[in-house]
Amino acid sequence: MRQGSGTRTIQLINHFLSIFKAKKQIIHTSLAFVFAIPISLYIFYVFWGGFARLNPRNFQWIAGDNSLSYLAQLYYLSDEWRFPLSLNPNYGLELSTSLTYTGPPFPLLLIQKIVGLEPELQFIGFWLLLCIQLQIFLGYKIARELRASFLQSALFGVLQITPFFLMRMQIHYWLSAHFLILWAILIFIKYVRFKKFYYFQSIFLLFISYTVHGYLFLFSLMILLLPLIGEFQGNRVKSNNKLKIYFFSLLLTPLITTLLLEGFNSNISLYEKFRMNFTGQYSFYPLNILAPVNPTVGFARDCSEFHCMFGKYIPPEFIDNFSISQIDLGGVQGNEDGYLYLGLGLISLTVAIVVRTSLMLYSRKRSEEHTSELQSRQYLVCRLLLEKKK
Repeated sequence: MRQGSGTRTIQLINHFLSIFKAKKQIIHTSLAFVFAIPISLYIFYVFWGGFARLNPRNFQWIAGDNSLSYLAQLYYLSDEWRFPLSLNPNYGLELSTSLTYTGPPFPLLLIQKIVGLEPELQFIGFWLLLCIQLQIFLGYKIARELRASFLQSALFGVLQITPFFLMRMQIHYWLSAHFLILWAILIFIKYVRFKKFYYFQSIFLLFISYTVHGYLFLFSLMILLLPLIGEFQGNRVKSNNKLKIYFFSLLLTPLITTLLLEGFNSNISLYEKFRMNFTGQYSFYPLNILAPVNPTVGFARDCSEFHCMFGKYIPPEFIDNFSISQIDLGGVQGNEDGYLYLGLGLISLTVAIVVRTSLMLYSRKRSEEHTSELQSRQYLVCRLLLEKKK
């Protein structure tokens, strides 16, 4: 009787401890989010020289390609509701009839359209402030998952405001959403710790990243695919139904999102889409996949057509491209980013995944060969003879 009472007491204590631990974690997370607010406001104020960009009626500061996004916003919010939801045919460009290609992010304009706000109002400044806020917060969450203390995690979150992030925030407002990549990394770290698939988080992340920018979507998708490699390496694929659900979730989310936002009908051919995305041509999705072997991208092409930022010639100390070939494979003016637009990080991650998968397959093949050798008749006979000799 006493033993049963003692067991119940221990269970009750463990229950209260788990509740206390959960509440403590919620309090720390809330404090981290609140802590990120003044830091984000300070960074925004210093970097942009004030809060004028948070004024919804101030759109004079929007420049470059981002001004085309603002123009797309005016057409989209002035138009009637359509299906697929992000279609914007009045914008007038053959290759940019969807917000997916032009921006602003669809969720941002969807809220604005549902509420019925004036098309001229811009919330890009709030978007950039939100990117800073979530960058710090998700950096904190990653550090906490890695067992860092509260202060260490807070510092790690602030250090996520890198020079690369600030530079990107000046040029491409939608590519400033680096927090989506941090979110994908956080999901993967939680999988490694708890061996648990986070279906709804992964689906929501893919949907948001798809609507923000194709590069961020690809990067997030590749990180979210890493658990599949881990399960495959552990030979847990056939018996793992949760893994199959996770895989089909990652597969179906972009397809359903494409159907809802863009549809599968297009004004251009499949060949033209391929050429636009993979031959170094400038567009809203210039993957520039040939830039490592195409020298006529970046400032080299711009200077040849007298559009160079340096004038007619490039200074000798300036590296204008990263190509290992000197054969002109085509391109247009405006390819300044080269294959860095695709992202050196994304290219490195792709190579790392391919190498890791190849090594894993090779290791598994060697293991299977070794197992078959151990089970062979010759090995068994030799083992019996050795044991008999002993």
